[in-house]
Amino acid sequence: MFSMASNQLTGNIPPNIGKLHKLQILYLYANELSGRIPSSLGNLTLLSSLYLNDNNLSGEIPPNLATSRNLLYLTLSNNNLNGSIPKKFFGMFPSSVLYLGFSGNALTGSLPLEIGNMIKLVALNMSNNKLSGALPDTLAKCLAIRCPSRHFSKMLDDSRFRLDGNFFHEEIPTALQTLRSLEYLDLSNNNFFGHIPAYLGNLPFLAYLNFLSINSIEKCPN
Repeated sequence: MFSMASNQLTGNIPPNIGKLHKLQILYLYANELSGRIPSSLGNLTLLSSLYLNDNNLSGEIPPNLATSRNLLYLTLSNNNLNGSIPKKFFGMFPSSVLYLGFSGNALTGSLPLEIGNMIKLVALNMSNNKLSGALPDTLAKCLAIRCPSRHFSKMLDDSRFRLDGNFFHEEIPTALQTLRSLEYLDLSNNNFFGHIPAYLGNLPFLAYLNFLSINSIEKCPN
């Protein structure tokens, strides 16, 4: 484990950090680090937790961050990252990934269909970016998505299923009705339209729901 979180570190993340081949946990969040995320982090094949959130990192997300077969938690939230999320990024992820946090950046493009490979995903936060397009039906495969336990939540920058603050459009997909464990859903501040899906009333654990703000959602038809 290597932790230098919540300090005032500046400058770039050195590329030779990718030589720490036995590293399993890397916490560099809440600093003032800048520059690009080094692709050499993809060499850390034993890495299970990578927290780079709350810095000033820029550039695109290196696709090979997903090459660690032991990765469980990845958060890059609240940086200055841009570009689209590479399709092969989700295709390379191990199915064991529990949390992805990319909120508070300037990511563009659509949510890749390959997100359906995240069959054990517990929490997803893509809020406050510039993502667009329709939500993929493959979200139906992410059957584990839910609001985690209190212990799990404390480990993360934000533990919710959040896509709010983007430019997603079309109707809210029926794929979400398969997420039976869903407790927290925020799709507000997008460009969705259509009716409130009736199936939401059949999600037994749903405790927080927000998708009316800025969208053009109507009430369920009788």
